[in-house]
Amino acid sequence: MSDATVNMILFGFEGEIHDYLLTMRYITIQGEIDVVLENDILTLKSLIESFSPTAVIDQDRNQIMKNAKHVADQQFNNWISANGKEIFKTQLYFEIHKLRMQILIAQKS
Repeated sequence: MSDATVNMILFGFEGEIHDYLLTMRYITIQGEIDVVLENDILTLKSLIESFSPTAVIDQDRNQIMKNAKHVADQQFNNWISANGKEIFKTQLYFEIHKLRMQILIAQKS
């Protein structure tokens, strides 16, 4: 039986209108070298790192969008203050459950 490792890489990008969070997850097995997988991972990392959000050209629209983003950010921060702990606990539970399932699947392989 081999040990499996779940790898997760997070990439964050700040845009003018939206912010972006991209995740990349994959499993590696200790002792096994998969050249194809390693090349695929490097390709995906390169692709994600080359990501750049689109820019707003119209200045009037840009100002409207910035104001709307400011209001949305305030509302989101209020919502997170009220619900953040429960959301975190729920997300943590599901991530742990998914990790356990991935480990069990890897152990059966």
